Formats: sequence, C-alpha cells, structure tokens
Amino acid sequence: MKTYAVLNNQSKVVNTIVANSLDVAESVTSSYCVLIPLGTFVDIGYTYADSTFTAPPVEETPAE
Repeated sequence: MKTYAVLNNQSKVVNTIVANSLDVAESVTSSYCVLIPLGTFVDIGYTYADSTFTAPPVEETPAE
C-alpha cells in the first residue's frame, strides 16, 4: 500500500489516502491524487507543483 495526496483544483492537499494504486486512490476520491514519496512529510494545506510538495506559509501573530 502507498500513500497518496488528494488535491483540489488549486493543487492544494485536502486529504491523504492509503491505497493499492493511483487508480484506486483517484477512483475512491473522485479527485486528482499524487503519490507521496517515502520519507516525505505532507499534510493538509500543502501545495503541489513541479513534482514538489510545499508547506503553507507560517502565519505570524503580532507581538503585544
């Protein structure tokens, strides 16, 4: 079994799924999916472009 990122139409990760194949992952989710390479951390909110997952920017809270 492999882990796939489920992407929305803006290439943002909206979920992850474990499936036997890309075909199964896309069939079950009715979405575009991408294999997450072993050892790569991907979470909801990451973006996918040019074969790379990128974490969202960290929001800084203003100091009081």
